[in-house]
Amino acid sequence: MLRNGLLAPVKARSLFTCVLVILFTLALVSTTSAEVIENERVTQLFETINSCNGEVISVLLNVHFVGRQQRNGTVIYHLNVNGTGTGSLGNTYVLNGQQTETTDTITVREVLVSKGAAPNQALRLTINVISGEVTTQAICHG
Repeated sequence: MLRNGLLAPVKARSLFTCVLVILFTLALVSTTSAEVIENERVTQLFETINSCNGEVISVLLNVHFVGRQQRNGTVIYHLNVNGTGTGSLGNTYVLNGQQTETTDTITVREVLVSKGAAPNQALRLTINVISGEVTTQAICHG
């Protein structure tokens, strides 16, 4: 046993550490509660357009597709894509993108980077599945 009241701070620190461990564990459990129901990786040929210069680009994409069922039964799908391609004007590109699908919305983010003088493009596309409304925003760089 320690004297001069030093035992109380040690117990308080131990209790604080235990509380932190419990909170961390609860946070981990709550973030991992969605069950993975689909998990696939595929390679796919894809065509896109660089709207900054009108070039049609054929891209060989690596696609990672994950579907997670939430506690309430809904499923959220998420795709990550990356690849390289060549455009109709002879430019080469790198494409990176993400897509998320819920029961009412599809959101796509795509970054198309030219390896040469062609302009780069950042694209955001949102589709409201219920109303059919589509919004797009393309930003050109270079």
